[in-house]
Amino acid sequence: MINDDDHVNFRQFRNMPWKVAKAEHFSDWKFSKHYNEKFDELMRWFMQELHNDIAQSSMTVFPATAANLQRYGCVGLNLHEIMQRIEEQMSYCQHA
Repeated sequence: MINDDDHVNFRQFRNMPWKVAKAEHFSDWKFSKHYNEKFDELMRWFMQELHNDIAQSSMTVFPATAANLQRYGCVGLNLHEIMQRIEEQMSYCQHA
């Protein structure tokens, strides 16, 4: 959801354009969206939980707002339900 010209802060780097950060610091990462909807939902749940854990242990990072959670599709995510759908899909693929 970040545009290449947006500025980001990470580690000791401050106010760096995202396109520069990707090229210089994350060149071996893939940022394109994958097309496995179930995996995408699992990763959004994971990132939501990771961010929340970091925010709870930090004095400078705050939990995402309800608006941000909505914007990034992190509302109503339930790990048990996500895993159940993934397991059903895997079972279906094994029998096909």
